[in-house]
This record gives sequence, C-alpha cells and structure tokens, in this order.
Amino acid sequence: MSSQGKSLFLLFVSFIFMACQENRKETDEILYKEKSVKASSLSVYNYVFKIANDTLKNWIIYDLPITKAYKVSNWSLDDLICFNKKADQCIMCIYRQYNEQVNNALDYFYGIKIKNKWYFFSGATVYLFSENYGKIPKTALSFSELHEIALKEVYGGYLTKDGEISEDFFKDHFENSGWGITSGKKEDFERVYLEKVNNNWYWAKKDTLKEKALP
Repeated sequence: MSSQGKSLFLLFVSFIFMACQENRKETDEILYKEKSVKASSLSVYNYVFKIANDTLKNWIIYDLPITKAYKVSNWSLDDLICFNKKADQCIMCIYRQYNEQVNNALDYFYGIKIKNKWYFFSGATVYLFSENYGKIPKTALSFSELHEIALKEVYGGYLTKDGEISEDFFKDHFENSGWGITSGKKEDFERVYLEKVNNNWYWAKKDTLKEKALP
C-alpha cells in the first residue's frame, strides 16, 4: 500500500472511530434517561428538575456563599437526572464555563428525598482545562461539550454491565466514609444531609445579620 493509501486508510479508520464514540455517547445518554424515568416516572423526573433548578436560582437570589462561582460564570443545570431504584436519591451536574475568575467545571449536584420532600446540595467539582480538549487555553467549552464530558466523568457507572441501575454508584456518593457516619443507619445519613442543606442558609442568615448591623 502506498503512503497516500495508508494515510487515507488511517483517516477512514479515524472517522469510523469518532462516529462510534459519538454513537456510544448518545446511546449512554438515552439509556441513562430511560432507566431514570422508569425508576421515577416522567412527571417526577420533570418535577425534580424544575425544583432543583429553582433551588439554584434561589441560592443566587439570596446570595448564599456557595453561589460565588455561579455569579462569575455562565452556568447551566444539566437536564439529565440519574435516579436510584427507589427514586429517592438522584445525581445531577452543573456546568460552569470559563471566564477570568473560574475554570470550566462540572459540579456534582445531589438530590435526596426525605419524608416526601426533596432537598438539594452540591458535591465535588471537576475542573476542565480547555487545552486538554484541543482548544486554546483559557477558553470556554460549550455546554454540549461539557455534557459529553459529564456523561463519563459524572454519570459514568450509573448503570451496571447488564444495563441496570447500580446501587453501588449511589452508595459511593451518598454513603461514603466522607460523611463521617459509621452506624450505616439511614436516619443518621439523613441527619447529615439536612445539616449540609441547612448550613448553606445558616451562613446566609449570618451575613444578613451583619449587614443589618451596619449604620
């Protein structure tokens, strides 16, 4: 085979590989949503997305310290929700685009249903440098690009090899040693989840009191 022929062959293989990768991402997303909706129902899925998005907007309106990064970046809550089998826990993702004060980032965003009410809190952040994705340093990745990355970095592991919802995936997030709970009891975990939620508002109230104390 000539050198030109080899080049064309490699180019063809490259296109096939990229197409397969793209199809895999689309397939993963479809499967994730199908399993999540089946576990929860479409109405619950849409309801949880709405109140999760409203929660983030309220955090910003009330100037909670946790929202500092969102005020200096373009952000969006991904519309993909991964529910557990009981549909009382979910894992979501917030995109943040690069600007002068913040890198491209994926923020884990968690939902927990306690006594028929949903609560939300943030988790770890995955920082994404644009040069690692074939772009000029310090440029924004599009939301569609961030979504593709999130399918692997945030949602990867949601389903087992058999295509079923992985309870271990949720245990790794909601019951890991970082929560400081050794009893393994549901009520103890729920207590610390609520403490995390309430702590956000505690600091907001403290800041408000300081402002009112000024002459």
